[in-house]
Amino acid sequence: MMMMARKNKVKYMFLQEMSEQMKFLDMLFLEDGRQGDALKQSVQAYRIFHSWKSSAPIFGFDDIGRVAVQLENLWRWAGEAESTKFVLSEWVDKFRATCEATLPYYREIDLERAFRLKELERTDCEDQAQPNSRQQRILVVDDDPILRSIVAQSLRTDGYLVDEARGVESAKTKLRQNIYHLITIDLIMEPIMGYELFEFLKQDINLKWIPLIVLSGRDDLPDKVKCFRLGADDYLTKPFEMDELIARIARILSRMTEFEQMAFRDPLTGIYNRRYIDNQIDIEIKRVLRNPAPISICFLDIDRFKLINDTYGHQVGDLVLQGLAHKLQNTLRSSDFLGRYGGEEFLVILPGSNEEQAKIIMENFLSSIRGMSIARNEGKDYTITCSVGIAGYDGKETMVEWLGRADSAMYQAKQDGRDRVYVDTNSYNGNSSVGGAKKRVLIAEDEDVLRSIIVSLMSSAGYSPTESVDGIMAYELLSKEHYDIALIGLVMPGMDGLTLLTKIKNESLPNSNRMKTIVFSTNKEDQDINRALALGADGFLTKPFSLIELELKVKQLLLDHHDEYQE
Repeated sequence: MMMMARKNKVKYMFLQEMSEQMKFLDMLFLEDGRQGDALKQSVQAYRIFHSWKSSAPIFGFDDIGRVAVQLENLWRWAGEAESTKFVLSEWVDKFRATCEATLPYYREIDLERAFRLKELERTDCEDQAQPNSRQQRILVVDDDPILRSIVAQSLRTDGYLVDEARGVESAKTKLRQNIYHLITIDLIMEPIMGYELFEFLKQDINLKWIPLIVLSGRDDLPDKVKCFRLGADDYLTKPFEMDELIARIARILSRMTEFEQMAFRDPLTGIYNRRYIDNQIDIEIKRVLRNPAPISICFLDIDRFKLINDTYGHQVGDLVLQGLAHKLQNTLRSSDFLGRYGGEEFLVILPGSNEEQAKIIMENFLSSIRGMSIARNEGKDYTITCSVGIAGYDGKETMVEWLGRADSAMYQAKQDGRDRVYVDTNSYNGNSSVGGAKKRVLIAEDEDVLRSIIVSLMSSAGYSPTESVDGIMAYELLSKEHYDIALIGLVMPGMDGLTLLTKIKNESLPNSNRMKTIVFSTNKEDQDINRALALGADGFLTKPFSLIELELKVKQLLLDHHDEYQE
């Protein structure tokens, strides 16, 4: 519950900030508050929608982000206001017309915001009352109470969680309240036919993927064809055998699980990818909080992997990654979890193992690969060494904090000479001061919500953050003070991120030659990424990005930076 409360806190912060912004928008769209400065109000509305589009998906609110894209497009003319010359009357007309067009989207996003707030409250309650969160939930929709009850009870006996809905409207309500893995639905219902639920599901990006089995008294071909074209996954004619229905449900859910597994596998090595491992860590934390038991995570990084790629090519580098993954799979227990976390970095979850037990496992593994061929190409054998960082869970920290300790331990192993294991035996204390004083971080980002969240994240990670609302302010700060790393938004008023990078590169700012930079933007164009990297950026993140990914990227760059000046 502690983990869930912390995880939800940043989501609440975003939704509460959204609520404050909507007070202004309510006046603008709903209360005829259009008598003021049309230009100023237009630009402010555009910036709010742009912020929602970029920030909402970061916190898991994809539907809010999706609608915000439509709102941003409607108000884009206001964002380009400074370069556009309108006659005053044309401006006011444009402003009022856009307000009218905005209302349907605005109402939709307001409903989604309210629903998400209730969902967060409900999730916390369910986590306390429902220990088995991995159980599959099925919705049975039928206006026949006897048949509905029989189907529901049979599925419950088979181990499923089952909710019942007596009609389409009742089903819609439950779909807004809960997450379902499969739906069974009768076609002929009063007062609304089952077909309407198909349309409802298709319109929601999160619901459209739920498997749907039609249970109908009609056995005619046109109905079956229509249902399959509308998105049904199966069709059973009443009366049917309950065993057959249960078997069909099991088959569909099994296939869905297989598809999910495919989405969670690293294509190069075949082991789990970062998305899966992050989810599994979250699950393991909840499990340990319910039933206290030792658990450790291990970050394993191939030593001097860049040298392998630069010397022998990426083909050999890929073979090394595959060989190491295979060796790890053969070493670990069936209860352990192994994933490729990024580049040459692997993460191992060891349920039931404390730090000392994890250390023995990892030291034995390093001994087994030392001097052994991990890959072979064109008759040549390749050997590697690895550095490993270990952290046991202390029962209090968040996933980000736990991962951060293991990641820091791994870099400590590298600093101690590589080819070794380092165990972090301390609970999380937020100390990210590599080499002494706290590292200083400049956050230059014009989106208020995202900037405040990043400032909070950097502060809780033990850094000393300074925030800047635009490029000009960031340039002034960099001209006067030293920073260890700068996080720069690509699109900012006054001076954009690329211009700021150019000034950092060409002008003698304090210690700018030693400062690391990360640029982030909603733009995924290779041209912008290449320009930023050519101007000296050390990393580029595309919004929406993971806050865990950002923190680990900052930590890695600062530790790499420390290594450069130690050697």
